[in-house]
Amino acid sequence: QETDWAAMKFLVEAARKQSRRLRWEHLLLLVVRCLALMFLATAFARPFFENAFSSVAGRDPRHYIVVLDDSYSMGYTPTNESHLEQGKEAIRQLIQSSIRGDAYSLLTLSSMTQSDLIAPSYRRDSFLSELDSIEVTELTADLTGTFSQLDSLIHDTPQPRQKEILLVSDFQARDWNPKGNRKDLLESRISRLADNQIRFTFLNVGGNKHTNYSVTNLEVSPQPVLIGQP
Repeated sequence: QETDWAAMKFLVEAARKQSRRLRWEHLLLLVVRCLALMFLATAFARPFFENAFSSVAGRDPRHYIVVLDDSYSMGYTPTNESHLEQGKEAIRQLIQSSIRGDAYSLLTLSSMTQSDLIAPSYRRDSFLSELDSIEVTELTADLTGTFSQLDSLIHDTPQPRQKEILLVSDFQARDWNPKGNRKDLLESRISRLADNQIRFTFLNVGGNKHTNYSVTNLEVSPQPVLIGQP
């Protein structure tokens, strides 16, 4: 025989409240455990969040600006590879250490020629493909035009903020040891880049073992040139 008494309804209500509270606590505990597993899996995946310009790889994204000398002297082949191919291989090794979110720009030193990848690209495969397509030209290095493009590129692309310039050349004296105003202009442009706290690396693929000569001026004397005269 069941008999209801006055305090019974309070016990039933208390049990109902306790059950509801325990249900919420168990649900919250389940959510916390799921989030912990999700964060652990995310950490192992090492993702990159482009919108935040941050990476879990240990450093911020970087803008690699590669300047490759494709002038005529880079075709010199002291071993099995030309200076240009040696420079390309060094660039490939540098790019292998990049992470997702890094940007790449490729400039060439010769006058009147330029890479199609001046604007930053976030695709490493596109950069390497463009790098492979660079060939030696019959032109000379145009340092004034190249450093002007570097200034514009850095000014027009604020992101990624960290920038690293790699300049690969055989550093011919004719181009890199100018006289007078040209020397002052070259030094001022390099100093201006350094003042922007940009990491600047010069890679000499020419070495110092080879002496090179070039024809820089041609004159005929006396004038005019006559048939039958030496």
